[in-house]
Amino acid sequence: HTLTTKTAAGRSITVTFDAQDRVTSLRRGDLAPVFFGYDATGLISGTQGAGAEARTLYFVYDSAGNLTGVIDPLERSIGFGYDAAGRVITHTLPDGQVVHYAYNANGQLSSITPPDRPAHAFEYTAIDQIERITAPDVTAGDDRTQLTYNVDRQLTGIQRPDGQAIALNYDAAGRLINTVLPAAAITYTYAPTGDVVQLDRSGGANLSRTYDGFLLTGETWSGPVAGTVTRTTNADLNVTAIGVNGAAPITYQYDADDLLTRAGALTVTRSAQNGLITGSTLGGVSDAWQYNAFAEPISYTARYTSTPVLAVRYQRDAIGRITAITETVAGATRVITYAYDLAGRLIGATGAQYTYDANGNRLSATEVNGTRLATYDAQDRLLTFGGAAYTYTAAGEMKTKTIGGQTTTYTYDALGNLIHVTLPAGTTIDYVIDGDDRRVGKRVNGVLVKGWLYEDRTGIAAELDGSNAVVSRFVYGASGHVPDYLLRGGHTYRLITDPLGSVRLVVDVNTGDIAQRLDYDAFGRVLTDTQPGFQPFGFAGGLYDPDTGLVRFGLRDYDAETGRWTAKDPIGFAGGDTNLYAYVENDPINRHDPLGLWSMEGSVYAGLGVGGKLAVSMEGISFCYEVGLGAGGGVSVDPLEGIDRDSMSVVGELGFKAWIFGGGGKVELDDCGNLVGEGKGCVGPFCGKRKYDALGNEQPQNGFEVSSDVLETINVGREGGVKGLKEMYKNVGFKLEGKVAAKFCVQHKW
Repeated sequence: HTLTTKTAAGRSITVTFDAQDRVTSLRRGDLAPVFFGYDATGLISGTQGAGAEARTLYFVYDSAGNLTGVIDPLERSIGFGYDAAGRVITHTLPDGQVVHYAYNANGQLSSITPPDRPAHAFEYTAIDQIERITAPDVTAGDDRTQLTYNVDRQLTGIQRPDGQAIALNYDAAGRLINTVLPAAAITYTYAPTGDVVQLDRSGGANLSRTYDGFLLTGETWSGPVAGTVTRTTNADLNVTAIGVNGAAPITYQYDADDLLTRAGALTVTRSAQNGLITGSTLGGVSDAWQYNAFAEPISYTARYTSTPVLAVRYQRDAIGRITAITETVAGATRVITYAYDLAGRLIGATGAQYTYDANGNRLSATEVNGTRLATYDAQDRLLTFGGAAYTYTAAGEMKTKTIGGQTTTYTYDALGNLIHVTLPAGTTIDYVIDGDDRRVGKRVNGVLVKGWLYEDRTGIAAELDGSNAVVSRFVYGASGHVPDYLLRGGHTYRLITDPLGSVRLVVDVNTGDIAQRLDYDAFGRVLTDTQPGFQPFGFAGGLYDPDTGLVRFGLRDYDAETGRWTAKDPIGFAGGDTNLYAYVENDPINRHDPLGLWSMEGSVYAGLGVGGKLAVSMEGISFCYEVGLGAGGGVSVDPLEGIDRDSMSVVGELGFKAWIFGGGGKVELDDCGNLVGEGKGCVGPFCGKRKYDALGNEQPQNGFEVSSDVLETINVGREGGVKGLKEMYKNVGFKLEGKVAAKFCVQHKW
């Protein structure tokens, strides 16, 4: 039988079932349907599309019913090995490299061993809270990170390997009231409602917040950087207006499916069938997107009146990766081809080749000027690259870079924020950090030269000068994590970006003049910048500093010269890679990481979508598919998460994050009419959760957990749509994430 639902705007989602009520196909609008195949053991395949373009994913099981392999449309395979208790102990990657997992007597994960690297070890308290993380030994010092807790199981201290300590203190109600660092402290003040209304950071910028109920309505910065951003939200929780320093706000409009259709003067058009963005218009500048049946962009054209300023066509392989780009800009056309190894790492771009070691460290980069070789230590820290030498703190942040006797030094706070840089000529750069751990200002030789005000966790609403006057106002729309246009000096400029968000052209919408052009190599190294500093966004939409060459993404800084982060992933292996420095698993053509935590596809949606989850646990295996509205999509394999029972349900989720602290809730109405709620609080990958029924009674599966992502979530599907991260990360207090979806689950117990 078939179930067809229509959204408020009339877009259809069709699901078919077999005689056993298993989902056999899903289709969103006019996009290629997804078909599921079964045998006696359960789910064995998933196929999207038909004929020569069909993409099929196969699942392989052993005689005990354990999932032992997944084969993708390129016939690459990943494998899982199990111990007698049914726990995953090996994960074999497509290139044959193996990740090993070990467990202690209590069944807790005790170590992760990356390919050709020593193990990273984990130790726990008597009540199963992780208390020590030991990295491979590379120095005579301590390689351990130690965590302490109070009797309420709250994290109270982090002792870093370099000796720096972080203390977290709570009030009688269990609320975090301050975070004390060696050189700074962050103090939190609460309203009677429990909302955080003040976040004061010593030596940085203080932050105050206002609310309407639980909805954030404004943030005000004071101190070296000062300004106010306000926001208005409608009854559907959509942001309808954002203002800066009392000036006329930018207004936003949405269609019946709550998909953005207008941002200030920018109009956004969408497909009536699938909701994908087909184009936008701002003054004399317009653009247009075309997609294949898998919702992947295949062409993009930006014009001033009728004259193209940028035209790009994309060729893709059977898993959707870009294999060639034909680009015409300023009348000149070039073709760039890309090649990948079995592990999915970029090994070739026209004019460049790259090689890697077993754990994804880039060993060589061969470009027009020759080959540069790199060396690394057992923690994957870069030691040398070409003629440059690097040193690190014991906690893993890059400390110095020396080329030809010229040294650049870097200083970080205990939370991993880059706060000071000394360039070889003696110029000093200091960054101002606010109470929510965001970079809000820049000083050069002690003088404030720039400031930034935010409209959400990562979206910059305005750039300020050294006297806190607004220089540029940014408006987000179709692109999501990078602005679509800016207002500066009485002019309106359109930012023309690629699918990752890299700014390519800045165009005056009234004259067609190119105010700035940026070109990059495959890993984001700036090759052309016709007006450095005109606007702050660069590769993949990050905050680019032309003085250091680094790009700030959320919580980390990226060095495009080396193609890697300058510090370890703050959430460790929860980021999904066994190399804690590798940028987007070395696939910068198709992936980006706007938060500095984990990679995602270049086209991420927060609208109409289809998604799924394959979970493997000691109980068995389950596969869930979701169709609906919200943030997310794609299909993932999770070797540790608990399985879901056979069901059909409607799910609503709400969550937040602020630095490493997070939490949220979920309510689910199942096919039996039962309403179940779940609450969760997290510090990095470590979470405590509780489940309740409609009467408030606790349900099974409560307790403290290490996030299932700690092992590694392997993406084996595709995200649909192109609506960006701005809507995905709307703030409510800290950050709000939301989803409403129909959910279908099938399971098999061992």
